[in-house]
Parts: sequence; C-alpha cells; structure tokens
Amino acid sequence: MPKKISVSEIASYIGVAEVIVQSVINRQDADLMPYLDESALPDETDLQSFSIDGLPLLITKISYNIPTADIIDNLSLQVQHLVSQQEEIENLKKKSDQLAKHNEQLQDHINGLIKENEELQIKLHEVESNVNLRNLFRRRKS
Repeated sequence: MPKKISVSEIASYIGVAEVIVQSVINRQDADLMPYLDESALPDETDLQSFSIDGLPLLITKISYNIPTADIIDNLSLQVQHLVSQQEEIENLKKKSDQLAKHNEQLQDHINGLIKENEELQIKLHEVESNVNLRNLFRRRKS
C-alpha cells in the first residue's frame, strides 16, 4: 500500500500555501484522482490525503498556478534543506561510529573488570580456605 501524505504536509514540503494545494486537488483532475484517498469524503478537505506516488504530477499541476520566480525560490530552499540534511546525516554517522568505538572500548574494559573480579574472587576463596585450614589446624593443636 502506497504511503499517503496530507495536504498540509504537501504544502509544507513544497513551500506553498495549503489553499493552493487544496484548490488543485478540488478540481478533481482525472489524472490526480487515482492518487487521492478515496476514503476521505469530499467535505473533509482537511483530512484528505494523497499518495506519494502522485506527488510529481500534483507538483506539476500546482506549478501551473505559481509564478516561475516563486518555483525557483521554493526549489532553491528545498535544495538547501536537502544539503543541510545530508551534512547532518554525515555528522550523525561519524558520531555514531565514534560512539560505537567508544562503546566497544567500554565493553572491553567491562569484560576486563569482570575477568579481574573473577580472578580476585578465586584468590579470595583460596585465602579464605587457607585461613579456615590454619584455624582448623590451630584448634587441633590446642
């Protein structure tokens, strides 16, 4: 099932007013109708959703109502947004790699401490056994 997107989300993503998006959808263009959510009633314009598969066609239809300068401005803002998102993704990947390495180091340290603890427990048990044996021999001598 294709993902659906609301009219307000479409308007937000492409940088136009909801009224413009809604007016294009309300024209009931035969090309757009297959992408419109049939479960939404005509009077529920706020709840209408649109398939993302039809977005290129919808954006083309919307662009007929927008001056070219506004389209170029919207596209440049979208490109800037995509570039900044890509940079943020790269930074997050680097941070994730650093955290993974740090996590691995901490896990190695924890494993070392667990091993050291086990060794100390064994030594403690040996010392307690030796003390108990000494005490036992002392009692027998007395």
